[in-house]
Amino acid sequence: MKMSVYSMVDSKVRYGGGHSLLKRTIALFIVLLLGLSASAQVKQEDVVVGNNTFEHVFQSTIPANIKQLNAKQWIAKNFGDYKSVLQFEDDANHRIIIKGNTTIVDESGGNNSLIIETKHTLSFTLTIDSKDDRFRVRVEDMCVHMVRNSIILGSKSNLSDKTLSCDDYLNLTADTLKISRELEEQQQYLAGLHTVDEDNLSRKEKKMRAEAIAEVEKRIASKKYDMKITIENHQKRVAHLQQGLSALMNSLFVAVNTNDDF
Repeated sequence: MKMSVYSMVDSKVRYGGGHSLLKRTIALFIVLLLGLSASAQVKQEDVVVGNNTFEHVFQSTIPANIKQLNAKQWIAKNFGDYKSVLQFEDDANHRIIIKGNTTIVDESGGNNSLIIETKHTLSFTLTIDSKDDRFRVRVEDMCVHMVRNSIILGSKSNLSDKTLSCDDYLNLTADTLKISRELEEQQQYLAGLHTVDEDNLSRKEKKMRAEAIAEVEKRIASKKYDMKITIENHQKRVAHLQQGLSALMNSLFVAVNTNDDF
């Protein structure tokens, strides 16, 4: 006679032989639940911004109308007055669009000044579309409002504030291109100095040439260091933006995926 898994577990529990099997079954069920929960979360490295936009689809079996209600409560808790940030609301089709913002950190530094940890404001348009089996979150029109402070020679001073699109804020090319051009110019100048025939130079000219080579080599080392710092600062910017967006997405997921019928 064939027995189902459930009848096997039931019989072993009743007759004292299935405690270990039952424990293993419960443990496996918990692991599966934890795995599903973890897979639903947005990892920091999964946040890729393009055209000032990021989008993610969450799987969730909470009814769409409950998701819509939960999303409204999450917005009210995280952005203050719900009506002040609301741009569009469609309860029939379970869509919400708001204008919101969050804080991101910038830790950039450089040669002549120590840039302290600064908190910028990331503004965006957030769209939440809910269905019975999933919901989509779209963050677009992202801009970074930069408020920059620095410590120069021990005194704190304000640098110019500015607003950039998210793509421009994360753009490494413009900064590195300028340094690369300056570095190339210095390297070409150094190569020219090395082509000079010392046999045709006076003692004074040889000394001047040696001093010039030392100075150019110093500039080249400085430019290489600038390039290194620029790349590191860019990596920090990307990481902090990813961290801010992933935290926002995961907070929304937890809130929307709650089915509290109290």
